[in-house]
This record gives sequence, C-alpha cells and structure tokens, in this order.
Amino acid sequence: MRELFVSDLDGTLLSTEGRLSDRSLAILTELLAGGLPFTVASARSAVSMRQVLRGLPLALPVVEYNGAYVSDLATGRHLRWETIPAQVSAEVLAAGARHALVPMAATFDGTEDRVHVPTPRNEGLAGYERSRLAAGDRRYRRSDDLAPAVREGVVCFSFLDRREVLEPLRDELQRDLGAGVQALLMPESRFPPWHWLAIYAGRATKAHALAALAEETGVPLSAMTAFGDQINDIPMLTACGRAVAVANAVDEVKRLAHATIGTNDEDSVALYLQRTWRA
Repeated sequence: MRELFVSDLDGTLLSTEGRLSDRSLAILTELLAGGLPFTVASARSAVSMRQVLRGLPLALPVVEYNGAYVSDLATGRHLRWETIPAQVSAEVLAAGARHALVPMAATFDGTEDRVHVPTPRNEGLAGYERSRLAAGDRRYRRSDDLAPAVREGVVCFSFLDRREVLEPLRDELQRDLGAGVQALLMPESRFPPWHWLAIYAGRATKAHALAALAEETGVPLSAMTAFGDQINDIPMLTACGRAVAVANAVDEVKRLAHATIGTNDEDSVALYLQRTWRA
C-alpha cells in the first residue's frame, strides 16, 4: 500500500441528514473491491458508524471518537485508545457543575464500552438519547452519578446544550486544563440549534490516530489524503499530505485545504475518489 484516503463522516461523506447515499455506497463498494485503501475518521462511535455506513466493507481500521480510538469496524475491537486521567475527569465534572451542566460519559475499562447518560435536561439531549436507544445501542446506562464512569476510564465527556451556554465552559476548560484536554464545540447537525461540547484527552485527535494508522499500515502521513469540513478535522488535514475540503466546510478548513470539492449532499467525496483512483 503506497497511499491511503481517509474521510470524516458527518458533513463530509454523509449527507446533511447524516446518511450515506445510495450513490456513494455503490461507488465506494466498487472502489473498495478494486483495492481502494480507504477508511473513515469521525467523532462517532464504531456502533454508530456501522449503522450509517450501511455495510460498507472497510477492511482498514477506523478512527472513532475524534481520535480517542483506533478500532476494527466489523468487531468494534479497539486497537488503540486514549482515556482522560481520573484527576482531569474530576476537574471537568467540577467545572460542568459550576455551570449547572452534566455530561454524558463514554468509557472503556479495557473490556467493555459504556455510555453513562444523565437524566436529560433539555430537548436536544432527550432527542439524541431517543435516537440512540431506538438504534439498539447497548452501551447506554442511565446514571446521574458519574463517579463509576471515572473509575472505568473516561474516553469522552459530551455536553449537549445551546452554543451560548457551552462557550463559557469551553473557555474555562481550555484556560485551566490547557493541553491536558481537547475541548471541541461543534453543532449537532441532526438536532439544531443544539451544540456538542466534547472533551477528550489531550492526545485524542484525528492526527494522532492517523499517525498510529501510519505505523499499522506502513503508509506515511505524507501519502495520505484527508477529507473534512469542521474544526475537529483540522489536525488530520494539516497532518496529511493532501487536504480536501467539501464546499460546505467552515472557512478555517477551506483556507488550509489543497482543494475544495462539492458539498456533502452531492456525493462529492465518493466522486473525487472515483476520479482519483481510476486515474
């Protein structure tokens, strides 16, 4: 393998409705059968990825939880992971409490994935929880006490609220914890106007995960092409040899991209890969 292509999901490979279109699915399935070295890197979990990718046969490891995991998609087995240190987790929870906010906590104890979900305090969180339970996500545990989650090893804290509510907490965490955490504030495209504030370990970025993938595959970062649309994609876009933005990407992503293609609703990533791989 001499090169590798990796795409973000929401807002990039998936449509605005969070769906892999029939056309993209057909193109990618054909290209993968022909040897296309392709995988995905997303803030989603592997459980959610399997649902939205509709059986897409990805043989390469995927990057989930924004770089906190490198995993086998078919089995969900984690090959590498980054957990937040317990003391840092305690500081995140204390900061949230000062802002009257309680997060969900995704954990991994070395054996089992869990998602500890507090009693929903707004319609955004209630809607998100309903969507995951309807999907049969077995990781979910209803819990207003996150002490057990900290003991298990927190991979990600996720606050869901309005942007203006989350911004002060993000700013406080960035000021007080610095490089100890990644604090990413992004819109929840399926449930506007709600936003996510996701807190990861400092090394949990898509760039670090792709560096691990480079070790696994022998393909250097300089030979990777990455596709993205949001600020959480910037680390991997700057780390890879070629960065491609979709037309609906935020301005920060477009400015650093080597190329800008069509929107995520036009099968643009799949069509770009089709042209590039055939050439």
